[in-house]
Amino acid sequence: VRRATFALPLEALARLGIGGEVGGGVAALVETASGTSDAAALARFADLAATLGDPAETGGIRVIFSNTVPTLLTAGVAHGLARVAGTAALIDLAHESSSLDPLFEAGEPIAVAAGAEAETWERVDAAGLRLERPLDPVVAGDPAPVVGLADVFARLRAEGRAGIVHLGRMPTAALLFDCAAEADHVAVVVEETDLTGRRVADEIEVMKELMPHFDGVVVLTHAGEEARRPLPVAPLRSAV
Repeated sequence: VRRATFALPLEALARLGIGGEVGGGVAALVETASGTSDAAALARFADLAATLGDPAETGGIRVIFSNTVPTLLTAGVAHGLARVAGTAALIDLAHESSSLDPLFEAGEPIAVAAGAEAETWERVDAAGLRLERPLDPVVAGDPAPVVGLADVFARLRAEGRAGIVHLGRMPTAALLFDCAAEADHVAVVVEETDLTGRRVADEIEVMKELMPHFDGVVVLTHAGEEARRPLPVAPLRSAV
């Protein structure tokens, strides 16, 4: 299992909770306060992808989830990794009220394949990133086994498209294990302070034994202030 440390600039972290405003929401981790692409931030995500061994090969599917980090942060990490993955799709399967709503609402609709469920959302954003929601959030939270994910992943592979699958915080065991069985890579997102605790360390050991393709731990830390405007230091969870 590869451990990758990812430093969150406090200025970007503060903008996570702005919602759909320019420079806010999950895009704050890859955009400036004015809403333009942040080259330095994208470079940090490219480094994270390289450390994780992000699937550069055609059709690689990576699952992102957490048992401790708020959905807003897991969504930001998943979105950032999707933005640097080349031809990619960001697949949102979080059962919570989604932090990715502003991206889907702002995206341009694309044609839905014949026979697809009416609830299926397929969009493309201004940066060319494909956004998909193959399951209704209620269905994604259902403890019953989820069917059809293998078909979704197979279609992405056939299109030569990498996929970053966002499961948010505390996905159901059924959904997590169904995704893990079909994906190429699975990564859990944790805060550095939680990683030192016995519970999270034990959970990682269990996942290594039970979960197919579990191969990454993304450890969130605070970045140094450098030239950024100083902000009060607050726990990461305060961003929600």
